[in-house]
Amino acid sequence: MASTFKSILCGAVLDRTDHGALALSERLEVRTEGILDYAPVTREHVGQTLSIVISA
Repeated sequence: MASTFKSILCGAVLDRTDHGALALSERLEVRTEGILDYAPVTREHVGQTLSIVISA
């Protein structure tokens, strides 16, 4: 389920950028307490821009 949700979330982010509500150059705040124990890709991208995170 989580992997399916990621593609939907990426689509929502891209839709918001198309409508000017977000910019892909914005930094995404991810707190360490919000990261699951097994989330190696997320851990590698803490503090990165939205464009980098959704391309991961």
